[in-house]
Amino acid sequence: MPDTPLPSQPHGLAWGIKKSFVDYVGSIADGSITARSGALTTDDGGFSFGVHRVDLAEDLATGTLAFTGDVILSGHDGMMHVRLLDPAIDLLGSHAQLTVAADTVEGTEPDQARIVIARMYAGGFADQGDALEWRASTVLLTDEGATLFGKQYPSGQMMDELVARVAKPAA
Repeated sequence: MPDTPLPSQPHGLAWGIKKSFVDYVGSIADGSITARSGALTTDDGGFSFGVHRVDLAEDLATGTLAFTGDVILSGHDGMMHVRLLDPAIDLLGSHAQLTVAADTVEGTEPDQARIVIARMYAGGFADQGDALEWRASTVLLTDEGATLFGKQYPSGQMMDELVARVAKPAA
């Protein structure tokens, strides 16, 4: 598996989502891929989200890494619409979960309800000097994640690896 690039921003979340899906959306006549509000498109076609909040336990095994940004992939005259708004990683000890803010009608504020779109497994944080890096190579869609993707993929579908990089907590 190729290495996932580090976030375009010094700290943040880098995720390709699922390369074949992003490539497909980009290839259809009315396909649209938008990154905004703190999200960027990376050189390899993935996405980067800026850090919003980091709340980690002292042992780094539990906590939340919250990011800011909005990625929308749409097409097929509006029949396909996937929105990844303000993703967060909830570290739960033996595994983690990826959540996004629930989708809202375009132009309205999110109600801050969150849905769990993927379960992830990683070996913990790696010390990168001034930052901590958390890498999940196993990213599996949940039922809610499968629904978000219009049932294009089943629950349990492997998605692309993701990498989170955050500043080290003050000692």
